[in-house]
Amino acid sequence: MKKEKLARALNDVDDDLLEKAAPSRKRNANKKKRAVWLSVAACLVLALGLWLFIPFNTDLPDISQYAESEYYGIMQKLNAVTFVKPSFKNNFDKYVLNLFRGASAEDESSPMDSGDEATGYREVTDNQVQGVIEGDKIKRSTEHIFYLDGQRLSVYSIAGTASTKVGGVTISVGNSENSSYKYAAYAEKWELFLSADCRTVTVLAPYYDYNAKHAFVDVVSLDVSALPAITVKGRITVSGSYESSRMVDGELLLMTAFRVNSNPDFSDEASFLPQIDNGQGRQSLAAADIISPDTLSSASYTVVCKLEEATLTLLDSAAFLSYPGAIYVSPEEIFATRTYDEEIEIDGKIYDRTMTEISRMDYSGDTLVYKGSISVTGSVLDQYSMDVYEGVLRVVTTTSEVLQRESKDDDHVIYDVDVSGTTNADLYCIDLASGQLLASVIAFAPRGESVQSARFDGDVAYICTAVRLSDPVFFFDLSDYSSITYKESDTITGYSTSLVNFGDGYLLGIGVGETWDSLKIEIYEEGESGVVSVCKYELTDATYAGEYKAYFIDRENRLVGLGVTLDQQEEKECYILLCFDGYQLRRVLDVPLAGVNTQKRAVLIDGCLYLFGENEFRVTQIY
Repeated sequence: MKKEKLARALNDVDDDLLEKAAPSRKRNANKKKRAVWLSVAACLVLALGLWLFIPFNTDLPDISQYAESEYYGIMQKLNAVTFVKPSFKNNFDKYVLNLFRGASAEDESSPMDSGDEATGYREVTDNQVQGVIEGDKIKRSTEHIFYLDGQRLSVYSIAGTASTKVGGVTISVGNSENSSYKYAAYAEKWELFLSADCRTVTVLAPYYDYNAKHAFVDVVSLDVSALPAITVKGRITVSGSYESSRMVDGELLLMTAFRVNSNPDFSDEASFLPQIDNGQGRQSLAAADIISPDTLSSASYTVVCKLEEATLTLLDSAAFLSYPGAIYVSPEEIFATRTYDEEIEIDGKIYDRTMTEISRMDYSGDTLVYKGSISVTGSVLDQYSMDVYEGVLRVVTTTSEVLQRESKDDDHVIYDVDVSGTTNADLYCIDLASGQLLASVIAFAPRGESVQSARFDGDVAYICTAVRLSDPVFFFDLSDYSSITYKESDTITGYSTSLVNFGDGYLLGIGVGETWDSLKIEIYEEGESGVVSVCKYELTDATYAGEYKAYFIDRENRLVGLGVTLDQQEEKECYILLCFDGYQLRRVLDVPLAGVNTQKRAVLIDGCLYLFGENEFRVTQIY
């Protein structure tokens, strides 16, 4: 009986195993697994499809949560000009199609200007405006020369060929002594001032903060009263890259350019507002101190700080939002510029005309006071294209009108137009008290030319316009605004990037010669029927500094000097000095001098020429 039950049990087990091992049973199990995997795969494909093909949002970010902020109006303007729409329609376009296009990285950008005789101060910078001292690489007293070589301030005695270095200090930036990993110092832009009593050197030290992803300027005050000892007296930090500075009666005017990055985080004030740190942490400028047009043409501030030289006390600050252009400083006001396009109709056709708005800030009192703005046609090249003389603002501009569409009813289509053929030059004279236009000279240059250099000198203006490698030079007589007259030269090979009065009725031009890789120094004078070239000195296969402050100009002795690099392949670095004898420009000095040409400086003292370059100092007896 027991054997029969055991046999039946074994048979039942075998039948059950056989049934489970049957092919139909396996197929059903595999079907269930495949169904599960297919469902999972379908979900993944759907999710991938949504991720790849859902369009990117191109609407302006909603910033209404900041509506109660005092800066909300500024945020709204900045939001409109800093928001960058996605470069691709969706992720498929971004990652798949872009792979086959062989596109490069989306963002290739990288982070990155009078003395008291009793105290011994001597001015060596050829300042544009008398009494308004400009920052420079070099300053001097009766006893010492102070020179900025990179991040190092070096001090030299004035003793002719026996001169020696008597002191020096390396200046750090940011808030860390070991800051090379965090900060990039733009030492080639650094400038300094020497106080009237020759006891304080103020250094303007721009740098880039990789953590903050913004540029800053450290204003560093150094005590140089007990040489060779040099100590830091104070420091203040201002947002933005270094633009310019002036010293007027012991007060420092610092101008920086604070640029707002794309898609800023409006919850972080440092990302969209200029800030100042006077040792108590960074503080944003008040909204009431920010001047801006109704519609921004750029997301860049020109920040103005007024500081007491002796203590670096911040006296006042303000900012021009959307004024990133040339800056001019008169004895009383700061003029900041912005360029924008204005749509006009000519003979039924629609053109974009370049315009410049010049905004004014009075700094002569205890505080900075906004004085309104003035608009002129064209764009302003640089600070030397503006000037205030006896209450009249004179401005030289390059004008441009580009055809946009044939009529008001056409779609907005930019036609293939030779823009260079639409340019010309204008001169405007504006009464600052009334804001009224006193006079203008419209389109005085040959068609297609643009302003390459300009300089005002009392009731005279010198202007060089050019197209390619030829130019005329203009002398304007501005003594009578009701009847402005001018003379011009014949077409001259090359053009001047700097023009300046050289004394005794002569005009000095420094610029490009017969070829793009040449240097031309030329002397002009005003003749009966026009402007004539007296003589010129030219070097081929040479590069030179385009910055005016890098030139040594001595009108009394008719000397001009500058650093040049000859034979660009071998790069022979030197300094040349020329003398104008009334007939020719003669080379009286040609000595090796290492360094970037924009950093080289020279000073003439008692017949000795003191030369400064990169890690190099030399003295040469001239007479």
